[in-house]
Amino acid sequence: NVFIGHKAGEDMAGGQNSVHVGFEAGLVTNNSSNVFVGAYAGKNATGFETVGVGKNAHRDCTGDKNVAIGVQALDASGDADNCVAVGFQALTAATNNSNIGIGYRAGNTITTGYSNVLIGSDADGVADKINQIAIGQGAVTDDSNKVRLGNTSITKIDGEVACNASSDA
Repeated sequence: NVFIGHKAGEDMAGGQNSVHVGFEAGLVTNNSSNVFVGAYAGKNATGFETVGVGKNAHRDCTGDKNVAIGVQALDASGDADNCVAVGFQALTAATNNSNIGIGYRAGNTITTGYSNVLIGSDADGVADKINQIAIGQGAVTDDSNKVRLGNTSITKIDGEVACNASSDA
C-alpha cells in the first residue's frame, strides 16, 4: 500500500495493493486494489478494485469495481457496483449497479435505478428506472427502457441512411 497525505489510508483494515493520495483519501476503507486520489476521495469506501479521482470522488460508496473521476463523482452512500462516473457530480446519488454517467452532472438524479447510460452535460433520467439511455446536453429520459437523443431544442435527427422508428404501442 502507498498512502500520501494527512490521514490518507488511516484506519484501513486489512486491505492491500492500494494507493491513496490526498487529504483523508481512502480514510476508513477496508478492501484491496483501490486507487483514490484527491481530498476525501474514497473516504469510507469499502469496495474493492475501484478508482476514485477528484475531491470526494467515490466517497461513501461501498460498491466494487467502479471508476469515479471528477469532484463528487459517484459519492452517494450505497453499494453501487460496476459503475462509471466521469465529470463533476456525475452519478452523485447513484446507489445501484451498472450505471454510466459521463459529463457535468450526468445522471445526478439516478438513485436506485440501474443499467442506465447518461452521456452529456446534465444528461439524466428518472431516479429509480432502469435501462435509460440519454445522449446529449440536457437529454433526459422519462421512463425505463427508453432512449433520448438530444434535448428539446433538437429539431432533426439525420444520418447517411434512412432511420426507422418502431414502437410496440
